[in-house]
Order: sequence, then structure tokens, then C-alpha cells
Amino acid sequence: MDKSKITPIENDIHDIKKRFDIEQEYINRYISFLEIKATMYDSEVQEVSNILQEHGVSKIPESTKLHKRHEPYNHTEASKLVTSIHEIKPFLNQAILEAELNLKSLERPDGIDDIDARSNTGEWIDFFIGELEQDTSYEAINTARSNYYIAQEEAIREGHEIDELGTEHIDFVIKSAIYIISEKKLHDLFYARDRSIEFELTERIVSPESEINILRQGFLLLMTAFDAAVFDITRSILQKNFFNLIGVLGAKEKISLARMGRYKSFEDFRDDVIDEQLRFRYLKDLLYVLSKMGVECVDTSLGDKLIELVELVMRRNIHVHNRGIVDERYLERDDQGKPRSNLYNFKLGDIAKIDIEYWKNANSLCSEYINRLCTWADKMPGQKNNP
Repeated sequence: MDKSKITPIENDIHDIKKRFDIEQEYINRYISFLEIKATMYDSEVQEVSNILQEHGVSKIPESTKLHKRHEPYNHTEASKLVTSIHEIKPFLNQAILEAELNLKSLERPDGIDDIDARSNTGEWIDFFIGELEQDTSYEAINTARSNYYIAQEEAIREGHEIDELGTEHIDFVIKSAIYIISEKKLHDLFYARDRSIEFELTERIVSPESEINILRQGFLLLMTAFDAAVFDITRSILQKNFFNLIGVLGAKEKISLARMGRYKSFEDFRDDVIDEQLRFRYLKDLLYVLSKMGVECVDTSLGDKLIELVELVMRRNIHVHNRGIVDERYLERDDQGKPRSNLYNFKLGDIAKIDIEYWKNANSLCSEYINRLCTWADKMPGQKNNP
């Protein structure tokens, strides 16, 4: 097609198609991004479980497989994991509360943030952290202090030069070690709690019945973009071929001369009539109207049918208005009592899930329809808009 001959309205049609193509691409990239983020691996669960066990909280049941897997948890495994997390949550919250109270009871040693880990003081703080581990009881502190003197004596016997610490300096080192251990414990527990919350969210994201299921959200975004593109392209087509096509939309409408006289230009009249005809129409109805106008909606050579597009719209509606639960509107029947769009033999109350195959088919059908709608518009003979 010679682009120099494209009218502004035709340009608008192709701009709308380009907009939809970009939106569809980013919706799919967004879904892929979420799928990557919404995964749980053995290593992640192991990390949280180790933290909980280290700090005296019940550990999370881990994979019992001999070797760690590279594939993520499936939905069933994720559900079991989240059930375990719910069971230990009260114990984790209690551990966090106790760790917070313990840290508040300690005086933060002056200058602790300025200590170089490679300095003599820094190395001895690290020594006491290793000696105490997570036990900061009076007995553990005395044992660690005794071990300090033993380690110091051994170092001297081996000929190492050592800067001996005075009593006050040793007390400072021990207090610093205790504070660091207590602070780390609280941060570890916060981290375990936050990761557990992420695990719960991940499980809900991958759950087919969930309101935030990845494919469900992608489907709703796709259908929103498709809805807008179909209406916008139709509006542009009607502007281009007003007299040829408006009668199909408004076959029973009558316009008085008095009303026509209120408009300052034909374009104002045309656009007002078009908006009036489109304003209260649903996407499903518009698809049928465009089909009557001659739009080849789907690739019939692949076995696709217009009713598949209509079913997408009907399923979108129950996901928006009824949490994906099949209702009477979805199950509407024709005059012969046959289901109009229930292609999947759903029953009242079923959940119309969005699985990967349905998601791929929805993308294909929507993209194909927008392409065919624009192709039909390109082949349409020009129509002067002046009366």
C-alpha cells in the first residue's frame, strides 16, 4: 500500500493497531516477568528453614528428594509449603517480639559502627561472636571469656604478637559481640518473615482459582486492550465510510432535520452519531455487527470461529464481575435452547480458569482479529464525508 495515499483516518486505524500490538507485547512480557518472579526453589526454602532452625523456631519441611532440584515448586508443593508456614507463623511472630525486646534492653556500644573488622578489636569481637553463637547467657559469656584467655595464651606460646586487651576493653568487645548477635538475630527473623510472606504471595499468584493468578490478570489486561482497540478502530472506520456503514449500526434510528441543524459541521454531526451508536454497545454485540458488515473475524482455515472470540468476552465478563465463576449470563442459550458460547461445557458455579493453552489461544485470536479488522478497513472503498 502506498503510504503517501493513506488518509489521516486510515493512519489513525494503523496507529490503533500499532498501539494494541505494543500493549499485547508488553502484557506478555509482564506475564513472563511475573512467572520468573513467582517461583520457589529448594535453595530459597532451605535458606529460610535454616534461619528459623538457627534461632529456635520450627523449621519448614523441605524437599525430601535426594538431590536438590533445578525446577521450581509446582502449585501442589507450594500449597503444602504455605500450609507449613501458616502453622509456624505464631512461633515466628513470638520469636520476633522477643528479639525486639531483647535488643531494646541492650545498650548500643559507642563507636561500634566505626570499628574496622581487620583491627585487633574487630578480630576479637568476631572471636566472641563465634564463641557465643546464639547463646548470650551469663554462663556462655563466662565460658567465652575463659576461652579468650586460653586463646591468648596459646597465641603467645606460638610466638604471635598480640595486643592484650584490658578488662574494660574485653567488656566492650563482649558487649559489642552480644549486640551484634542480637541485632543479627532480629534481622534474620525479619528476613525469614518477609520471605515467608513472599512464599505465600507466590503460591496465591500461581493458584488457578486466585484473584491475582498471573494468567488471569494477563487475560484481563489483554481483553481490556482488545476491547479498546476494536471500538477505536470501528469508530475510525465509521468516520471514513459513514454513509455506507452507519445504517448497519443504527438501522432503526431516525434523525430529524431540526437535530441536524444544531451541528456546525458535518464532521460534528457524524462524530456525534457514531459516538451515540457505540456508547451503549458491548464488545460482544459489536463483534456480531462487524461480522455482518463483512469482517472476516477469524482464520477459518485453522478451524477458528467467531464464537471463540465471543467466548473470550463472556469469560472476561465473569472474571470481572463474578470472580471467574460461571453464571447464567455466560450460559445464555439461543431460541433453540442451545448454549451460545459455552464452548467448554461449563456448569453453573464452575470456575472458568485461565490456563496456559487458553491464554495462548486468547492472544492468537485477539491479534488475528485486529489484523483482519484493519485489513478489511484497508480494502474498503473510500467514501466522501461531505453530503
